[in-house]
Amino acid sequence: MYTIFKIGVYSTNNRPILILAIILAMVSCSPSNGIVEIHYPNDQLKARGRLAENKKEGLWIYFYENGSKMKETNFKKNLKNGISKIWYENGQLKSKSTYAEDKLIGQSEAWFKNGQLNYFHHYNKDGLSDGEFEIFYNSGSLRQRGRFASGKSVGAWFTFYENGELKSRSEYNTLGEKAGYWFDISNSGDTISQRKY
Repeated sequence: MYTIFKIGVYSTNNRPILILAIILAMVSCSPSNGIVEIHYPNDQLKARGRLAENKKEGLWIYFYENGSKMKETNFKKNLKNGISKIWYENGQLKSKSTYAEDKLIGQSEAWFKNGQLNYFHHYNKDGLSDGEFEIFYNSGSLRQRGRFASGKSVGAWFTFYENGELKSRSEYNTLGEKAGYWFDISNSGDTISQRKY
């Protein structure tokens, strides 16, 4: 059962009276089923989706207060399941991910407001980071590159300055432990620090 109320303040003989006006009442057998709409205080639509046995089911769409689309998420028994997309207020796609029972799986990507790729990241069937990982500056140049295996950093990882010059190098063994030579480099190309694990 849910009821939407509207509260107003009126006056009679200069004496304020608080009146609670019921503008909509909807009663259904608990648990709730059917289409649900949620609104901002200005009555602009905030979200729309379906409940089945009081749980989110299927596609839910969320909106910014200006009416532009904010997010699309698919649910199964209240858990994220399927493709989820998020947009900036200007309409530019911000991220795209896939879920299975609320866990990220497969490829996940994100973009800056200017449309440049922010990062791409892969998850295995258990929801753990797996495979190549790259993150970029909003100018489009590469910021960091590395690889995950079942949630652990493995192999060589590199970070770069925005001009493309190498900033640091690190390395991990197959267990995700620090290994090999690590070093940091200044903007001018000089080695700042170096260590071996």
